[in-house]
Amino acid sequence: MKKSILFAFLIAAVGGCFGPELEELSFFEVVTGAPEADTELGRIRLSGVLDLDKGEVSDHGFVWSTSLEQLETAPETANRYSLGSTGQNDIFGWTTHPLSLDSVYFFKAYAISGERIVYGSAMSFYWGVSVEFLEAQIFNDSAVVLCNIQGLEARQTTVGEYGIAYSSEITDPTISSAATFNIVQQRGFDGLFSCQLPNLSFNTTYHVRPYLKIQDNVYYGDPDTFSVDGGWQRTTDLDAPLTRACMVYTGQKVIVGSGTPAPGGGGLQSVYNPTFWEFHPDGAGQWVSFTEFPDLLTKRVSAVSFYLNDKLYIGTGKYEEPGITYYLSTFFVYDPSTNAWDYDEDFPGNIRNEAVAFVINGKAYVGTGQGENDQGNIDNFKDFYEFDPGRPFGMRWRPVAALPAAATKRTAATGIAFQGKGYLLGGVNGPNELSDNWVFTPPANDGDPGSWAPHSAFTARARKYAVGFTIGDKAYYGLGETFNNGELSDFWEYSPTGNSWREVTPFQGEARARAAGVSIGGRGLVAGGDGRRIVNNNFFEPETYADCWIYIPDQPQ
Repeated sequence: MKKSILFAFLIAAVGGCFGPELEELSFFEVVTGAPEADTELGRIRLSGVLDLDKGEVSDHGFVWSTSLEQLETAPETANRYSLGSTGQNDIFGWTTHPLSLDSVYFFKAYAISGERIVYGSAMSFYWGVSVEFLEAQIFNDSAVVLCNIQGLEARQTTVGEYGIAYSSEITDPTISSAATFNIVQQRGFDGLFSCQLPNLSFNTTYHVRPYLKIQDNVYYGDPDTFSVDGGWQRTTDLDAPLTRACMVYTGQKVIVGSGTPAPGGGGLQSVYNPTFWEFHPDGAGQWVSFTEFPDLLTKRVSAVSFYLNDKLYIGTGKYEEPGITYYLSTFFVYDPSTNAWDYDEDFPGNIRNEAVAFVINGKAYVGTGQGENDQGNIDNFKDFYEFDPGRPFGMRWRPVAALPAAATKRTAATGIAFQGKGYLLGGVNGPNELSDNWVFTPPANDGDPGSWAPHSAFTARARKYAVGFTIGDKAYYGLGETFNNGELSDFWEYSPTGNSWREVTPFQGEARARAAGVSIGGRGLVAGGDGRRIVNNNFFEPETYADCWIYIPDQPQ
């Protein structure tokens, strides 16, 4: 009985070996081909090989990342492109969408069958094409931005447009979100390109990104920044060219007048400007004539002027007729409340022109210049006088401390009132422009003459006929002329904190001398003056200017 049962079991087991076939397994292998550059910049041609013995795969394609670690440890989280199922051996490929030009990409081919997924080895590709910002060269309110393109030659490819996007507000500017400077032309070579950006804002930081463009695809370099400091902004011109003029600021408006349209003041022969204009820097910005020197008052050039107690004072200077020069000591006052001119007390020193004047604590100080000495000879001076409009007529002037023995007498110097003291800068004596500068401490009382002390040496070229003004806690000085170099356009800032000078943005008009300049509430204004222009490439012709410029100082950014 037991033997019968065992025999039946063996027969059943052997019969089972010839039953239905087991389900076939799919055995396959995937190889990643070497990526290649496409003809279109940014696109990469990928390839893979699927070796399938039998059956089919449900999906195959490529995964990629800029991180090799991600592709090796977690490829399922990487970017993926699927080519779908296939049941045969296959050499397959795909061209990517445009990718970054300066990133290294890693790729793997893959295939999936059921629960099984097979990846080929990782292959890498680097376009090696880049565009980068190098520097910005600032010229007043414009910038020349230099950028560099690399990799086009090595890849033997071209771009159809390149340039920069820039903004003062957007930290990562794009060509769709910011201003641009673009160069539309085919380019297949490496090297520099430049973009000139005009009409930038002073004291502003700009964000900039260079870019390359192929058809509708844009590739950006890293963002960077550059800053525009203070500088010169042209404003409304004078109604006519004017040099050797007088200019004051009342606190609300600028007044300019006197002077001449004749270049350098030479050969005047009664060519004088009798008109005075006013300019509201925060208003309409137009020069409006409002008064003239009456015929009975002597017209003049190279006079001094100052504004005290809501009145305009003008005095000294010179007047020429054919063959004779008159140096002057007369002073006149204009009262805006009555729109009238009147005589005031004459300057008590020697008759002169090209003196300096500055106002400290409600009093004016006038000195230096050139005129007739006590012997009737032409000479330069170093004396100074104080004018107090609060004193009775006949007593408004008094002598104060003259320049000390160590100082050189001079004419055509520049005077600046700054932080309660008077600064005397530059000038000329005979054939020598002067670089020694002096600071005046005003009298403490009527019995005190005040005092002079040497001032920090000005390290730039010595000059005459310069202009100066103050803004906040800084003083500014520039323009003028020298015997050897002619007219100048450089400008300098003095900081009392460090007792030092530094060069700021050069004046943006023509180099010039004998211009007029004043402070206008946080800014400076320079108008007119004279210089020379080149005619026929080799001949200098004198010229007088009518252009006016506002200086905006550097501000922390």
